[in-house]
Parts: sequence; structure tokens; C-alpha cells
Amino acid sequence: MAEVTAALVKELRDKTGAGMMDCKRALGDSGGDIEAAVDWLRKKGLAAAAKKSGRIAAEGLVGVATRGAAGAVVEVNSETDFVARNELFQAFVRTVAALAVGITRGTMGRTAGQLLITGGVIWLTNVIAFALWYWEFDRGGPVARALNLKDKYPDLQFPQMVSPEMAPPDWEPAFFDYFYLAFTNATAFSPTDVMPLSRWAKAAMTVQTIISIVTVALVVSRAVNILPTG
Repeated sequence: MAEVTAALVKELRDKTGAGMMDCKRALGDSGGDIEAAVDWLRKKGLAAAAKKSGRIAAEGLVGVATRGAAGAVVEVNSETDFVARNELFQAFVRTVAALAVGITRGTMGRTAGQLLITGGVIWLTNVIAFALWYWEFDRGGPVARALNLKDKYPDLQFPQMVSPEMAPPDWEPAFFDYFYLAFTNATAFSPTDVMPLSRWAKAAMTVQTIISIVTVALVVSRAVNILPTG
């Protein structure tokens, strides 16, 4: 049986859009043959017939918003017209256009409520962005973790690694575990149950904490009129 490498799993995933474990299983059952693995996934209903690499975001919507003498035109693209017809997608485009006008006119965040909402969006973006980075870079990325490559030292130490008897033998952190890490780090301003081991992990958690502290301090102080309004 041919060895199933991380590169093969990534190639199959790029071609089909199927999950990592499904790609690994398909390659294992197909002897490492990419085309046979694609057929295996298609029969299981896990892969699309077209290659994912050939898709382009050619559909979407154009949003227009005006307020007084100011106006904004934004374009948000999607792969299919089904997405463009979705009410949530349309509402998102309208919101982006209105936000662009507000930023242009300097009217965003004039009230405490608007400022708190904007600050909350920035804080949540901080959490999601760092969760993605932790998930993508820890121990070489999700593919390497799914293949259980033992030549990668852990960048983040989860409690299940210290106390393996508290988790299944094949336990691996999922994206939600990294999201929880980013959430608690942004909330507590320090590591909680997950400890950084590598230098990049320590640096990333430090930067995330600084962003969270500065965001909260500026938004709260501005909202309660501690800072001058100009």
C-alpha cells in the first residue's frame, strides 16, 4: 500500500473539497491513487464532479448606499448565484455599503451604542482571526495533525495532552478547540487551560491579548465619555 502523505491529502482535498479524514481514508483505500480516490469520494457522495481549483467567484451583488452628498458602491462576489439570492447575503451587502458611507462621512460611532457594537465586531474579528491562525499553524496544520505526524513538536499544549486518560486515544484538537483558546485568551488576557509552547505561539497570544486590551479600553473609555469627543 502506498504511503498516504500530507501532500497527497492536500492535493485530493483541493481537487474535491472533501474533509481531511475522508481524503485520508479514500487515499488509503485507493492505494494512494488520486483519481481512484476521487472516484471513491464521488461514490460516497463526498466530492463534487468538478475540480475546486477551477471555480471562480464570478457571481455576487453590487450594493449602493447614499446619505446626503455621500455615496458608496461595493461589490461582494460569490461562486454561485444561489448565494447571491440568499437574503442573508443580500443583507450583508447592504450593511457593507451602509458602513462604507458611514466611514466616509465620519458618522460611525457617534453614540455609545454604535461604538459598543462596532467595538464588539472588532473584538469578535480578533477572536476568529487568531482562532484560524492557531488552527492553521499548530503542529504543521490540520492535515499534519490528521495524519498524526510524530515529527512535529506541539506549539500549543491542550489539557488532553497532559492527561491522556481524560480523552479518547485518537483525540486531536478541532477548530472549536482553537476558537475556545482564542476566545478565552481575548477575554482573560492570558492563557487559561491551553499553554503556548513555541515562540510563535507565545508571540501570537501576546499580540492577540494586546489587541483585545486596547480595543476594550478605547471603546469603553470613549463610550462613557472619558476621552474627549473633539
